[in-house]
Amino acid sequence: MQDTAIHRWRPAAGIRFKALGLHWRGAAMLAAAVPDDDGRIKGMRPLGGSVNFGETAQAAVIREFREELGIDVQTTGAADDVNRIAFHEGNGTLCHASWVDPHTLDLPGGPALYPDGLRGIIKRKQQAGGPMSGRPPVTGF
Repeated sequence: MQDTAIHRWRPAAGIRFKALGLHWRGAAMLAAAVPDDDGRIKGMRPLGGSVNFGETAQAAVIREFREELGIDVQTTGAADDVNRIAFHEGNGTLCHASWVDPHTLDLPGGPALYPDGLRGIIKRKQQAGGPMSGRPPVTGF
């Protein structure tokens, strides 16, 4: 018999440092669905996870991709930071990740791009000629 109870996720009471990796295929970014309490998709966020004590953000991204996807990745460029974010994860529930064009997020009635502030980071890196400069511009900011 399958458990159909809806798990009401709430953030941990402490501060957690997360590292997210922006993995691109053309104009599409690899992102996981973020469901609301009713199971509806309320947004998408890049893959990643917690940074362990003594670990850099870059090392955490590499470790998380290896643990969760079984793949080895390399980081390019310096890490950016976004503050005051709660992630919908941590209860051991499998998530679904897919390639998503950031242009399709944050539209009226559609899923959001998480975490807040990521859109601005992507835009700044594209304008500065950083690692994402070869990507099509993400507009609508």
